[in-house]
Amino acid sequence: MSKYKEIKGFKVQTLASDTAASVASTGTWASGGSLNTKRMGAGGAGTQTAGTIFGGDADGGSPRYGLHENYNGSTWSEETDLIQGASYVGGVGTQTSALKFGGYSSQRWNLTELWNGSSWTELNEQSTARFGQASVGQVSTAALTVGGSSASSATSNVVEQWNGTSWTEVNEINNGRSYFGGSGTTAAGLVFGGTPESGYTELWNGNSWTNVTAMNTDERYGVASATSGTSTDALGFGGGYPTTTANTESWNGSTWTEQNNLGTTRRNLTGVGTSSAALAVGGEPPIMTNTEEWTTTPAPTFTKQNLGQVYYNSGSNAFKVTQFVFPTGTWASNAAMPTATTERWGTGNSNSDAIFMSPPGVSMEWNGSSWSNGGTQNNNWDSRSAWGGSSSAIVAGGGTAPRTYVETYNGTAFTEVAVLNTGRGGLPAGSLGTSIDDGLVFGGATPGNVEAETETWNGSSWTEVSDLNTARRGSGNSGSGSTSAACFGGNVPSTNSSALTETWNGSAWTETTDLNTARNAGSGFGGTTSAGYVGGSSYPSLPPYNVKTEFFNGSTWTETGDLANGRYHNKGGGAGNSAITGGGYLASPSGGQSTENAVWTVDQSNKTITVS
Repeated sequence: MSKYKEIKGFKVQTLASDTAASVASTGTWASGGSLNTKRMGAGGAGTQTAGTIFGGDADGGSPRYGLHENYNGSTWSEETDLIQGASYVGGVGTQTSALKFGGYSSQRWNLTELWNGSSWTELNEQSTARFGQASVGQVSTAALTVGGSSASSATSNVVEQWNGTSWTEVNEINNGRSYFGGSGTTAAGLVFGGTPESGYTELWNGNSWTNVTAMNTDERYGVASATSGTSTDALGFGGGYPTTTANTESWNGSTWTEQNNLGTTRRNLTGVGTSSAALAVGGEPPIMTNTEEWTTTPAPTFTKQNLGQVYYNSGSNAFKVTQFVFPTGTWASNAAMPTATTERWGTGNSNSDAIFMSPPGVSMEWNGSSWSNGGTQNNNWDSRSAWGGSSSAIVAGGGTAPRTYVETYNGTAFTEVAVLNTGRGGLPAGSLGTSIDDGLVFGGATPGNVEAETETWNGSSWTEVSDLNTARRGSGNSGSGSTSAACFGGNVPSTNSSALTETWNGSAWTETTDLNTARNAGSGFGGTTSAGYVGGSSYPSLPPYNVKTEFFNGSTWTETGDLANGRYHNKGGGAGNSAITGGGYLASPSGGQSTENAVWTVDQSNKTITVS
């Protein structure tokens, strides 16, 4: 006889702890043993239970230490001093075989020293004397010294490689800097953060450097790294100037994810260990002896999150489901666009697939880590409506002398297709799904008028359908196509900036809950029950421009993560949990066109299932 469960039910996992996005996301910092001597700017190597740090200074000036300490997992012990005391030194290797290079004490040093477990020995010097460099390498016989402050540049881009005997110059990093973190090996390395204050990240493939996704927290001067991490599994923590942070981020080879913070905010600290077992040692301000230990959940209890999974947590005696909690989303700064853009157009399917139009008419494509030039459109006007991504997009209307032209993009070239029934500019910024054969255009402006007209697209022709309840231009939009869309904000002649929201069901527009902040010329993203609206201006008040993001769940708007810089006439698009916005006008300099852009990410979360 069949059991009821086999006919109607399904098995639910029983887990001792909640699912997690990654092993790193289960990590926490805890206090460890204090250093014998307070310091900042020391070099480090080894593991969490067998770490070593050397050099540094006590007050940001002098003395520059040669002091050297080892860690056994609970306490620090003093060891033989460096031959040349210095701060902001580089370091790689293990507790019994460590390499120290560069540093500063009255001058920049190019000295290299090797620790054999009992004493230090001088080896061949670097070609370029420097301090504040990033260190890449896991053994004392193979390392990279990257950037730093040299005699010719306070933020050098010079890179040298160590082969166990001598240093050789190799290809430079793209963004010269100092006081930054490094991880990986001479065949696959990673550097991030530093000054000029940035979250820039670059990958090394053994021959050249490539800019990839920046850290979520910018201005990471004096950031520390787990020195034994890899280019696909790294940990960065602390840093910042003038504001110092306790933020910890993990790198998975393509993106940075915020993790649990350090217990003590600091910069110019020393990092030791791996992404799953690290040490954060010393740092400032004030200069300290504090050690913290980063530990992730042991592998046997780790279960990876999958969207929509249901499980029973035996520890908390609760059923749980993994879901996106959209109002918890955050914006992270991205690599700058090649060309500033404002009122043209931009759209994306996600935070790793987007296309924006530059003023000359050449498209700029985003793949999640870098920008590249794409095709040139046939009709270069502003305020056009667009949806899709870098390999398949559609763009319609636009211009101050409103146009009817429509073009599709196939990842290489733009092709003109059937025109709109009514030419108009001032069209919504946002995205309406991924299909270029299904969508709609609404609102906008014609000479002397603000429009309410709506037209649907079936891949070959445009059809006039029911108008918006309120005519407007410069609104935001979101949705999945011709049968599901939302329109919010915009410029309404009677009130200027508007908070009005309307949803489209394929046949009619329905007014629903207003935005919390009236605005126009912002950018929308998502669907009709998971939409976002970011940036814009409260016209006619210009500036300040808006930093706010509001999230719509189908019935109400909730304010959530802000942009770093307010802007209007920004463009973009994507899904409710993965989007991009970019360009626009910035408040400073007033009216300045922007190359800035940011990506929106919503992490999965475990929520208890409750019955009401």
